[in-house]
Amino acid sequence: MLFSMKDKVKKQYKKWIKTYEKDKINLIERYGTNYENLMNSFLNLCELKPGMKILDVGAGTGMTSITIAKALSNNCKILAIEPVDEMIEKAKTNIQREGLKDCISIKKGIGESLPYNNENFDLITCTFAIRHMEIENGFN
Repeated sequence: MLFSMKDKVKKQYKKWIKTYEKDKINLIERYGTNYENLMNSFLNLCELKPGMKILDVGAGTGMTSITIAKALSNNCKILAIEPVDEMIEKAKTNIQREGLKDCISIKKGIGESLPYNNENFDLITCTFAIRHMEIENGFN
């Protein structure tokens, strides 16, 4: 049976859920970049402002959404989308643990097929998931 690339990615991430966050940070730091410094640089590029409406594409376990919400002192609305059910469940747990359920919601979805118009959001983020996308479809 042939699997599409998306099926392979979903299967990989289902298996990876237990160590994903630690592995992601370790991978970045293995290349000489401190994760916290990377995220601070990312936040600076985003030009965040209180009250923003943000779409986080390929949210994984919610790490980026949580970082943004904390940077804005929870004064934002973030819709995080993620295609892998196990990642969504972990993200929900993380969002609840951080007390951010009023400003972050996560739903199942993929970056290449968003049911939203650009006008609905002040900022669209896609950190690590972009490498799994069909780029032209994702940017459209």
